[in-house]
Amino acid sequence: TTLFRSLCPDIFLLELGPDFFESKPLRTTAQRFLRALVELRDFAYYVDFRVLDSLKVGEVPATRQRMYLVGVRKCKLLQQWQWPETFPAPKLSQFLEPRAKHAHRMSRPSSGAAQQNLARAMKAIKKAERSAKPSKECFVVDLGTSLNRRVQWAKERVPNMSYQHIKSMWVTHLKDTMTPMELLKCQGYRPEEVEKVVQETSPGVVHEMTGKSCNVNVAEKILAALLPAVGA
Repeated sequence: TTLFRSLCPDIFLLELGPDFFESKPLRTTAQRFLRALVELRDFAYYVDFRVLDSLKVGEVPATRQRMYLVGVRKCKLLQQWQWPETFPAPKLSQFLEPRAKHAHRMSRPSSGAAQQNLARAMKAIKKAERSAKPSKECFVVDLGTSLNRRVQWAKERVPNMSYQHIKSMWVTHLKDTMTPMELLKCQGYRPEEVEKVVQETSPGVVHEMTGKSCNVNVAEKILAALLPAVGA
């Protein structure tokens, strides 16, 4: 809040993990943080927040639930604004890059835990969709799921775009994990904007950047609604 107090911007937008407000251990800290924002410059800001999922709002085939917190200076607010509406998400197949026909790829993950998660996911997929054909259809399995938890999987979308899990997304019909570029596209980045970064940066760093970045489409939609409200 010190930064906001010194800069006094007309608007601000923060993205926070939903656990910041929903987790009991963090609830007191979250309430203090929110109160501090509301009281900035003698209650100069209108503050609102909402949990949004990039799958429903960002028009990308990836689930990423985040708390978006918005502040607008009351003296600058010219009209009411609305949170973005929901839109149908496209299929993940449209975001995947073609694999080289003769490229050497593993038919299954190498680590034991990942293999167990894949086996558990195949069993769950067959139980949920008896006619499913994971070898031909686009299912995504989170190979990084803890073995004491239910394995995460989804059809035609990424089930979890968090930093801890983003590098372990296995695409069943490709028999391959998602590439850094594919993951960036699921965060709303355009390939031409990040191609150089992907080429010149190690995959591990790109995974970290992708998992910790705000979804571009969601941020754009929020700002597109906010800016006219302050006459920008």
